[in-house]
Amino acid sequence: MTSPNTVWLSGRFLTEDEARVPVSSRTLTLGLGLYESFRVAGGKAPLLDLHLARLERSAREAGLQLDAFDWEEALEGLARRNRRADGRGRLTLGDGFVLLTLGPLPADLELEQREGIELRTREASRTAEHKSTARFDLELLERQERGETLRVDPDGEALETTRANFFALRNGALETASPPAVLPGIARALVCELAALRGLPVSPRPPRLSERGAWQEAFVSNAVRGIRPVARLDGAPLPLGGPGSVTRSLQTALNERLAGC
Repeated sequence: MTSPNTVWLSGRFLTEDEARVPVSSRTLTLGLGLYESFRVAGGKAPLLDLHLARLERSAREAGLQLDAFDWEEALEGLARRNRRADGRGRLTLGDGFVLLTLGPLPADLELEQREGIELRTREASRTAEHKSTARFDLELLERQERGETLRVDPDGEALETTRANFFALRNGALETASPPAVLPGIARALVCELAALRGLPVSPRPPRLSERGAWQEAFVSNAVRGIRPVARLDGAPLPLGGPGSVTRSLQTALNERLAGC
């Protein structure tokens, strides 16, 4: 029988069974909470400062208190106690508590990065500016569509998936929707930066489903899974039929940043 994982709760290392949050917390009663998910490599989170900055901005607007902690020390302690140097970290800020956990990377990550994913499209809305723990609508949408879903607006513009920002390469330029229509993703900003270093234009124009026949490549990005090519959309293969060279180049570069290289 495996021992329970260790978590870090408001400054204390506890087992999952020992961890408790106040039952009167508005996180439990109203769903008021924020979170950040990030890649952990070698017991460290190379992009943690970027995630903390976004969390602090959202916390101020939500009226939640994020106290100062030595997050690197907390994360290293979690990695050591759970004997897991690499994985997915999650920092959850609730009403009256802050929780840091460390778990494995998604089991299908390598396959998705190599072969690509299939997305279904659905007209749906979300609170895009903040990474909220109140994901009921998104979880329900994924359950209905049986997987990660690409959110589109009434005009057929591709915005973001239920888990990642969306990019399409058309006429030699990357197209991607911009905040506040979509979450200001940490990985999204890095993809735009990496594209600029390669002389690849990035347009804030959302990709249009009516033009999908002209998409040369398409992919999604987030700070845990990195870049995953999109191979099929609504059951049909995209024109390229598989991951392209631009996607592969950005994928390799982003993976290096996520690993702290």
